[in-house]
Amino acid sequence: MKKINTLISIVFCLLLFSCKNKSVLNDIETFKAPNQITETYDYNLKNNKPLPNNFSDVLVYDIWLTITNKMESRGIAKNNLPKDIIMQAINIYKNSDWKELIGLRPYTNSSFIKSLKEDELDILADNILVHIKQNGIWEKPKAETNIDIISVDTMPSN
Repeated sequence: MKKINTLISIVFCLLLFSCKNKSVLNDIETFKAPNQITETYDYNLKNNKPLPNNFSDVLVYDIWLTITNKMESRGIAKNNLPKDIIMQAINIYKNSDWKELIGLRPYTNSSFIKSLKEDELDILADNILVHIKQNGIWEKPKAETNIDIISVDTMPSN
């Protein structure tokens, strides 16, 4: 009986650990926003402009743009980013209208973040930290600085 209780305890701990450490960031790869609109990402893709490799990289890049442009945090180093700063940027996405946000996929990323529960937002911040440590933050080529972000007012309609 003692062995069964020990085994149950181990399985429970493993399940708890795996749930706490799940990747919320990977869910952006298959997330479908409620309405399909043309975003800067789509515009750049259509015009063969450089883009991050995947939607996780796009979300991390857009969060970084929020940190450096909306939060007056330009002096923060990418490799030394505290979790609370990432949470502040996530909360900007959560609490703002997508039209007030900057980035490649502000509507989709905002919809994704608003779909998450509080504990998932915390996991997302952890995932972003790990992603940055493992992959860095995408940087657009210097020659492309003038085409990256287009205004919502000038976006082509569907």
